[in-house]
Amino acid sequence: MSAASGRRSAGRGRLRRHAVPLALLVPALAAFTWTASSDARAGWWLVENHVPVRAGADGWARMPDVVLRLTEVERVRVLTTDFDGPWSPPPGYALWRVGVEARSDLTEPRYCDFRVVDERGRSFSAPEGPAAVPGTYSTTLDCGGGVTEEIVAVPGEDEEEQAPRPGQYVNEAYVLLPTQARPVEVRVFTTSRDGGFGPAYAALPVPDED
Repeated sequence: MSAASGRRSAGRGRLRRHAVPLALLVPALAAFTWTASSDARAGWWLVENHVPVRAGADGWARMPDVVLRLTEVERVRVLTTDFDGPWSPPPGYALWRVGVEARSDLTEPRYCDFRVVDERGRSFSAPEGPAAVPGTYSTTLDCGGGVTEEIVAVPGEDEEEQAPRPGQYVNEAYVLLPTQARPVEVRVFTTSRDGGFGPAYAALPVPDED
């Protein structure tokens, strides 16, 4: 046997010896990857908002420990601020004011985020956009945090039977949308695994314009 033939035989032997460990390593790596991705999917399923809770005929969406409804979704042509004067959105964009009312008897603060969805299924959040809206406008919503002791009169109820109502929060926020976009839904959600809505979100339809 020549020296070259001996080297080729030795090389094939080394390949055969390494082939078995490599064959075992590939399924192990695949199993690890599947386990890691499975954990990620489980985490997403528990926290990421993908289960809509739609508003009832009365306009309220009933979430854990809080009820929510839209009070307004209105286009604002010119925003008047206390310090910066009139402000208009940049070309190609429209400014919308979103109002959400929350009622809750929670004693600990809870904050929510929101997205505006247009007729094409695109979603827009308050911090996003080509230009910052001037002023100190909140990009989060109060979704609970205390019980008011104020008695709110209800027509038709005996005053002696009236009791303190759950804490009421009327939120106002602004979001920029492309000029041609038409809002059809506001989605209110939390991103906390503890004390939040979990995978659910409030789906609040925007009423059709008259």
